[in-house]
Amino acid sequence: MRLTIKLNPAWRCSLSADDRRLWLLRSAALRIDLSTNPLWLVEIYHKRLLSILTALTLVFYLSTTAGLYLWLARNPHNQVEWGDLALPWHWRDLRARLGDTAILDAQENLEQRDYASAYSHLRGGLARSPGNARGRVLLAQLIAGSDPLRALELMEEGLPYSAHDIGCLRELASLYQQHQALTRGLAAFDRLLASPGQGALPEDARNFLVNTRAEFLLAAGRPAEALQTLTASEAPPPAHPEAGSARQLIMISALLRLGRAKEARPLLEQALAGPGPARPEVIRLEAEFCLACNDADHLGSALRRLKAVMPADDPQPYLFAFSCWHRLRRPLLREAAETEFYQYFGTNERALQLFAVLLGSLDLDDTIRRVRSRAMAAGWSGFAYQVHLTEALLRRGDFEQASRLLREWEGSTEKLAAPQRFYPEFVKRLTRVAATGTDEQAEALARLLAENRALIQPALYELTVGLLMQWGRLELSHRVLHLALASYPYSDPLLARQAAVEQRLAVARPAEAAVAVSEPAVTPLPATAKEALAALDSLLQQDSLGAARDLLGRIRRDNPAWLPDQEAPLAVREIQLLLSAADAGASRALIRQYLARHLGDDDAALALVTLAQNLAARQRTAEARLLHDEILTSSGTAPRVAAALRSLGLPDDLKEELAGRETALRALDRWLDAGQWSQAERLLERLRGSPPDWAAEARIDLRAREVRLRLGLEQKPAALLAFREIVLPSGAARFAAFRLVRDYRAKGEPLRALLLAEETVRLLPGDKAAEKLLQEARAGLPPPELPPEP
Repeated sequence: MRLTIKLNPAWRCSLSADDRRLWLLRSAALRIDLSTNPLWLVEIYHKRLLSILTALTLVFYLSTTAGLYLWLARNPHNQVEWGDLALPWHWRDLRARLGDTAILDAQENLEQRDYASAYSHLRGGLARSPGNARGRVLLAQLIAGSDPLRALELMEEGLPYSAHDIGCLRELASLYQQHQALTRGLAAFDRLLASPGQGALPEDARNFLVNTRAEFLLAAGRPAEALQTLTASEAPPPAHPEAGSARQLIMISALLRLGRAKEARPLLEQALAGPGPARPEVIRLEAEFCLACNDADHLGSALRRLKAVMPADDPQPYLFAFSCWHRLRRPLLREAAETEFYQYFGTNERALQLFAVLLGSLDLDDTIRRVRSRAMAAGWSGFAYQVHLTEALLRRGDFEQASRLLREWEGSTEKLAAPQRFYPEFVKRLTRVAATGTDEQAEALARLLAENRALIQPALYELTVGLLMQWGRLELSHRVLHLALASYPYSDPLLARQAAVEQRLAVARPAEAAVAVSEPAVTPLPATAKEALAALDSLLQQDSLGAARDLLGRIRRDNPAWLPDQEAPLAVREIQLLLSAADAGASRALIRQYLARHLGDDDAALALVTLAQNLAARQRTAEARLLHDEILTSSGTAPRVAAALRSLGLPDDLKEELAGRETALRALDRWLDAGQWSQAERLLERLRGSPPDWAAEARIDLRAREVRLRLGLEQKPAALLAFREIVLPSGAARFAAFRLVRDYRAKGEPLRALLLAEETVRLLPGDKAAEKLLQEARAGLPPPELPPEP
């Protein structure tokens, strides 16, 4: 076979009537001659073929481009134009335009509160269009609540693309302030102002950077450098009136911080004499000027004008007036400001709570009590004010009074919704660490901070570490700092605290080792066991829990010769200390350990009965009943112990609840809903210790209540163990487990619902109903809250 190719330059092909060749696009003809040696002859009109192929390629390209453009144009936010697809020299902008489209889609998702889709669109859009300043700001705002460190790094990564954008710079400055990372912010702004590549910065961006740098220096306690920044030649006077006014106010603040009030006066008068009524921030600065000059008359005038320009329903100017008179040390005028506040906002619960927060920071616990009385007289709960008062007492170091106050409100913590529960729970655990400071309580505080790190700001970490350092809990404060720096590694106050804690730890650890080896205690222990026990009894009688804890710790650490003989009496005092600290869980564990160690010893059990009698005589019935129940469970069969328990005269308050199944279940539900965990636990213990006839039939219902109880007490392993027993069996038991998850969702506790749903999927792999339950639990999670747009 032979193949012959012939190129024909002709544009047209003339066909004869007997032409039987195979034609392709009328530009290539194939003839096959079947002779002895077959001949394949291909004739190609190459000019004609090239023109046809070119036309077909162009038609295909244009039609494909048009189809792709029409497909993209279905999106109302589409930023891609037809020329971006059709013209190759526009392809370099195509990726950025796709990213801009995704960011516009994300803005619509945010308006519809579809945060999952918004997050996905923002991430994809910003990856394609890193210079989109609005998308970067939105993504940073979206993740700032859950991952503040990633939000800050995201904004810093955008500086090469959007250093000229005021919105990006404002969001970055806000994140630096949120992290309290003023040193890092100053370094970033210095690089932007000094970099030769940023010479084309717009004037408004450069003025914003100069003003913000001065504000950071003021906040860092460096007013001289702030003033120098504003007056330097690199900071030309801003043309925009708002930027000029802001710079003027910062300069006045810097002069006041430096004690140069005379120089600040003309600038302040100029700001007050500006066109239109004086702005609130200018009047506040005038009040600061009056405070610096100790001028009470002019301060009163400034405060009255501030109240006049602010909305009538805004309590902030009245709170500011109260704090000004407090700073000026004018108690009569401060009391007048307090009376005026009650006159206008005595029926506003939110305003009263803001007042209580301010009073807590000013260490005015007596005034907090008056605010609480006002709120309760108006028919509101005094719970929040008790929490603020407890915090104020902790700041002041009054641990005993804080512990007594804690016993009044800690039972109400579980009535709150999950987002509102963190701070009261934090104050409760911090109080217990301050009062008794056991390892379990320290672990509980650290665990609470770790589980809620998304809700915690650097100021709260700083407060916690500062208090722990004052109380000598250096190891715990170092652990809290480790948690804090994982979320806020650039925070100046936290880094300063870290240096201080590590320095004190470096000194304390060798000193403790040396003391343990050779040196005696600074304050000698009582010489005899009788004196030591009498000292403990005296401290416990006076509710001096901190001193009692320290004395017990020293006795355990120094191990005097009389300690082995007095182990039981000392353990009784330790139980009394935990009961006085309102730590029912730790008290119950220590009581059971004590009774197990002295099993069969009636005298040891009778010592606890005597303690219960003393507690009952002091009207502390709940602690006495806890002791009564624990003794009855372990040693109640002994005649002497049983007689002593009967002599307590504590009636069986669970008799009615034990009458029947429905009565017991209703009582458990009532106590669990009200957060009365000790009552519910006592009833469940009684049902387990001496089960009635109906207990077997109600096993599933009782287990479901036990799951609720253990989760309420934050005993997660015990809760999951009880939950396992009602998930694994099929039928009614599994239905009760599913209902428990849905009940938690309905009650506004999605995190606990998610915990149980995830455990259900783990125990029932591949079960479609369990997977659907998990999807429902995840759908019930609250969406993150977005900060307002810059």
